[in-house]
Amino acid sequence: MARAAVAKRGQTRIADAFSAAVLEAVDRLPALEEPRRRLHAVASNRGAVNEMMAAVEADPALAAAVLRAANQGPTEGSVTSVRAAVRILGPDSVTKVADACPTLDFLGTANPWTSETEHFSVHALAVQRLAAAVADRAARPDADAIVTAAALHDFGKLALAATFRSYHEQVDAQATPEERMRRESELFGLDHAKLGGVLARRWRLPSVLRESIERHHDPRCEGIAAVVSVADMLAHYAAGNPIDVRRLARVSDRAGLDRRSLGAILYELPYPIAPRHDPNEGCPLSKRELEIVGALREGKVAKQIALELELSESTIRSHLHRIYARLGVSDRAQAVLTASDRGWL
Repeated sequence: MARAAVAKRGQTRIADAFSAAVLEAVDRLPALEEPRRRLHAVASNRGAVNEMMAAVEADPALAAAVLRAANQGPTEGSVTSVRAAVRILGPDSVTKVADACPTLDFLGTANPWTSETEHFSVHALAVQRLAAAVADRAARPDADAIVTAAALHDFGKLALAATFRSYHEQVDAQATPEERMRRESELFGLDHAKLGGVLARRWRLPSVLRESIERHHDPRCEGIAAVVSVADMLAHYAAGNPIDVRRLARVSDRAGLDRRSLGAILYELPYPIAPRHDPNEGCPLSKRELEIVGALREGKVAKQIALELELSESTIRSHLHRIYARLGVSDRAQAVLTASDRGWL
């Protein structure tokens, strides 16, 4: 009890150290124009929950806004994933929440958030995808909450960068993510993970998400925080930045990921290695992958395919990533077209 009281007082001091203007600025982080456009396209066609979820998860600002909206009123503090939030709010409310967000066209007119938001979004998406891969290989049942936590894990870094103009010069030069954390604490009296926890409390998010944000750099982290930690390190590694490999191995154990599975994910960084297709050779897809492409041609979504094949949705998403890589395409429509044109379906 005493330890909890001390922690609560510490969080209060952290919150007091930042102006309401800065926290409100992060609350209203602009959404990138393309993900919001895609969300509208899905909603106008009354798309399935999976498609709406994918559109929202494609932008951390949208994910945060939709999750905050779903954690209001009777559902406060209970909605742990974007999927659950989309189901609770429904298409009309989700699009209203998205429309209330400021928008940012990265290729258009610059504003104070332009480079910060784009860099933040790129890293968040990389961590999301890697977190989904870790969750899939570790056969974790909480994949949706893991991907949501990955989308939100670095919002505290935005608040620090908005508060201290010298943040990037003084912190980004540090080698590993853990060394950057230590530098943050030395310079500012707190690190971005703790500040992210302040934002999570401000947004009334469930404790499982708050703790994963606060503890994703803790060497003793477990559960969702451990998965996010592994994914974060892998994303830094894929970007060409140094990481503590021994720490990666230890935290992977805590995340439920064995060394063989970790090695497989490392092998595919930064993107899955896809052998070039020789038109004189046969189809590069496995029988299972062709079965999934055939289901896509019938207009089925990942959830339907998962139910029919008795697999998890995360496994279907992993199959889709490999299918796209092997065919050299970027979406389901191109995959179906390529496979059909070459007579594989």
